[in-house]
Amino acid sequence: RIYTTRSTDGGETWTRPAPLGPLPYPGAGITCKPFALPDGELFVPLEVQTEAGVNATAAVFSQDGGQTFGPPLMCADDPEGHLNLCDGRFALLNDDRLLMLLWTFRQADERTIDVHRSFSEDQGRSWSEPEPTGFVGQVTAPLALPSGDVIAVSNFRQPPEGIRLWLSSDYGESWHTDQA
Repeated sequence: RIYTTRSTDGGETWTRPAPLGPLPYPGAGITCKPFALPDGELFVPLEVQTEAGVNATAAVFSQDGGQTFGPPLMCADDPEGHLNLCDGRFALLNDDRLLMLLWTFRQADERTIDVHRSFSEDQGRSWSEPEPTGFVGQVTAPLALPSGDVIAVSNFRQPPEGIRLWLSSDYGESWHTDQA
């Protein structure tokens, strides 16, 4: 279960934990921080396991500051059960779209493949089909810059291991994947 608690005094005191609500997915969890959408609505990303047995990314929304939440909406999944599309990280782009970057690995052998990206033009209610970015990484966090560029930082667990930084000059549509 996922529980919510709230504070109205800067974190001095907290309400009793209350279940987020019945979720139709087993093993649902929160893997990154919630964020406010431009209209003030709260977007809470979830990682869930689908009926196909793979991890996917969903979200719940709150229109009242987190007091109540609507039913979860799927953001990215593979109904065929071949790919895990998980650990979604999000950025609000200058053109008012949301960008989601996903750690993607194959279910059959758990091999990490290209990070996948997806876009929402309606504040997270629907998402484009996830597509490969052209670079490999695990958890990948995007940051939209005022210029319209997007940078993404990713942990990389193949030799040579480390942290990689990627750049997109077109709102995350394509990525500079040259490695110097």
